[in-house]
Amino acid sequence: IIREEAALDSMTKLRNRARFEKDMKTGNKLCLNDRGIIILDLNNLKEFNDQFGHDAGDQYIITASQLIQDIFSSCGTVYRIGGDEFCVITKNLSEQQFHKLQLDLENQMSALHPNNTSLSMQISSGFAQYDSSTDSTLHDTMKRADEHMYKRKLELKGEAGR
Repeated sequence: IIREEAALDSMTKLRNRARFEKDMKTGNKLCLNDRGIIILDLNNLKEFNDQFGHDAGDQYIITASQLIQDIFSSCGTVYRIGGDEFCVITKNLSEQQFHKLQLDLENQMSALHPNNTSLSMQISSGFAQYDSSTDSTLHDTMKRADEHMYKRKLELKGEAGR
């Protein structure tokens, strides 16, 4: 029980960064051809903390983690790897399937407007499938997923400014 609890993030009850790193090492020893990485990052968390306090920011993280778990747990293992960063190690997820799930997550998040504010809850995400021609390890795949996430973050911020 203690070992299991040590692998969980206390706030979200998702697997934590230490468990993520352990699973990445283990995963690198497996056949990686069916693996992928999803990186997710909350947008506007600093603004929530500044405007409503850290309790509201914590609730934002918890709400997002629940949606991420609901949407992505069927295709892999979900982790909280940083303050407002999440990751999913996927198995047998196509780019097309990811985009459908990504849109579902974005729609559910954007529908949430806490405290009747114009500040929206938003998640940027990116996906990369392991590619033996470019990736030596899942960490290489993760770097590509992170690049896709940052591209999506810029797109979402551009849409919000219109």
